[in-house]
Amino acid sequence: MRLDQLSAAITLICYAVLPCYAAGHGRRAVDAYAPQRATCPTSSIVRPASSLATGEAQYITARKVIADPALASWLKKVNDTFDTSLLPTLGLAGSSGGYRALLNEAGILQAMDARDSNSSVHGLYQAFIYHAALSGGGWLATSLAAWNWPTISYLQKTVYEPNLQNGLLLPGGFYAPLAYAQTLADVTAQAAAGYPVTAGDIYGRLLGYNLFPGPDGGVALTMSGLTSSANFTGHKVPYPIITSTGTNASSSGNCTEPPDATQYEYTPHEFGSWDKGVNSFVQMSYLGSNLTNGMVHGKCASGFDNLGFVTASTSNVFGFLCDPLYSSAGDFASLADALQSAILEVAGPASSGLFNEIPNSFLEYTHASAVSSAKLLTFGDGDLSLQNDPIKNTFLQAEAQGLTKMPTIPPTSTFVAEALGTQARFFGCKQPNTITIVWLPLVSYSSSAGSDISTFDIEVSEANTDSIIRNGNLIATQNNDLQWPTCLACAISMKTAKSLPAACDACFAKHFVS
Repeated sequence: MRLDQLSAAITLICYAVLPCYAAGHGRRAVDAYAPQRATCPTSSIVRPASSLATGEAQYITARKVIADPALASWLKKVNDTFDTSLLPTLGLAGSSGGYRALLNEAGILQAMDARDSNSSVHGLYQAFIYHAALSGGGWLATSLAAWNWPTISYLQKTVYEPNLQNGLLLPGGFYAPLAYAQTLADVTAQAAAGYPVTAGDIYGRLLGYNLFPGPDGGVALTMSGLTSSANFTGHKVPYPIITSTGTNASSSGNCTEPPDATQYEYTPHEFGSWDKGVNSFVQMSYLGSNLTNGMVHGKCASGFDNLGFVTASTSNVFGFLCDPLYSSAGDFASLADALQSAILEVAGPASSGLFNEIPNSFLEYTHASAVSSAKLLTFGDGDLSLQNDPIKNTFLQAEAQGLTKMPTIPPTSTFVAEALGTQARFFGCKQPNTITIVWLPLVSYSSSAGSDISTFDIEVSEANTDSIIRNGNLIATQNNDLQWPTCLACAISMKTAKSLPAACDACFAKHFVS
């Protein structure tokens, strides 16, 4: 289907296919997307950001019991002289970049997964406590979660190879018209239930058909529902955090994000931000509830935290289209136009915005001064506020918010002058009160990998999917560098070990950034 025909096709489906399809087959799926009313808990569902959520803290404690032995085993496998008496908490962070990020990071994770690889770093994935991600990296994290954290090999054959070649435009391939019809029925039901609907909702449903299980694109999956997944309840996987950036967007067309835009996070337990202007969290299962100063009006919302919606919220880069430099973003620009046209058909001009919108859980809430007057919060990709690699602006924003655990990141000019993007780099090694960041830049190790595809590419061939994942394997092993496992182990251990092997000196000389 040609892109310039997409909007007309969606409109045609809305009028000609939707009534019979929704009436005959779509009732369960429609109800699954539209939030329902639920009885609220007796305790408050909003809290100030003074500590981890109880559920998250309990998960991390239980996860560390499993992850620490895995880390100790991996370190001893690399070099049996590593001190494992005290072990750090490891987190995996996935960057943005659309399908490029999804597939390269899938390859990195695959190489580190003891279930799926015999690489020099296999077994390290089992030691991670957290998996934080955004945008294309968020697509990897949510697709893993949606399928109950299988191997990458499984997702590659079952999901990525067949679905990404169709891309966002032909969900379900031949069955795309039915998927469009159901998607429009879903968002129409949400609008009828009185909740905001934007192009971000349709975008999320299309991503669901691309990444999630079931013939309906995983429409019933929610972020809070991940707490009942078998691998989650068994604490067998890293705790997922999906991040998104608060925008100044509105349905009137303003779609800018300042460099100091608020950073929000979605976890299976809560939604909110540690930033000074929000400094609050709401229970994830009740996201979308009508709240004033932390008090619920009537019943709570249930099911607003649709997993596809969350996946769209972290990767919604449609705001780029307001910049003339991106007006020719090809297929992606046409996709945005088609989504807006579809929303106009089903929800009217009052809901024609490009970004994802959520009823503000922090309306008139004392701790959330920056957003306390907003009835809706709008969200988009962090790239729109320059939260991209190199990660200098992220460091500056963390510093401005008083978040002191991130190590110093040099300016972009240093990255260029010293060619820091050519191999793995360590940040924070000499800053004892910060975390250590091991940065794995995207490097195309094979001319046939095709790994540096555009963020705006909305389909990837099966062959390219496989080659990009293989390139991710090579990123994880630094192109099969025999010294890399030792160097990685040195970076992991340096702030907790009583002493380090002598080989670490050469590793720090090669990879450390002062």
